[in-house]
Amino acid sequence: MPPDLYLRRMRRLLFAVFFFPAFAVLGQTGTGSAAGWYGDRAPGQSVDARASNRGDSGSRRAEVRIFSSPMIDALLAEHQRVNLEEGTVVGYRIQLFASPTLADTRAARSMFLETFPGWEAEIVLEAPDFKLQVGAYGDRFDAHRAWQQLIPEYPGSFLVRTLLPVHRL
Repeated sequence: MPPDLYLRRMRRLLFAVFFFPAFAVLGQTGTGSAAGWYGDRAPGQSVDARASNRGDSGSRRAEVRIFSSPMIDALLAEHQRVNLEEGTVVGYRIQLFASPTLADTRAARSMFLETFPGWEAEIVLEAPDFKLQVGAYGDRFDAHRAWQQLIPEYPGSFLVRTLLPVHRL
């Protein structure tokens, strides 16, 4: 699925989640309670949380209420379904090298794998260049942490946002 089609679908879902419940509540008769927003669920779910405070008061007991619409849960389920159906998710890689010749890129890959043997390295063709990209990270924080290990050897490396296969994460 092209990224623009995916974005259009997500916009429609967000519109449905945030605007249709308002119309549903406006159309209700009665007291205008939150029942329309939560269906048969209670408006707030209580979760016990203990906060340890080593001061004079000892430990405290707190109540955390999570308010979520079933439509938000449906949106998340749809997002997961589309990602699994498509087989790709947006993630990050570290780009180390780019060259118009495949031989140079393969040589750079073999040198990298000798220096960092446990890493995953892939040659990607983005015409007219062959690019050496390593790792497959679901979020920018993990990619940045790994990139910090490579900067001493590859000071010109940088993070690249790309589509990654789901099975690699």
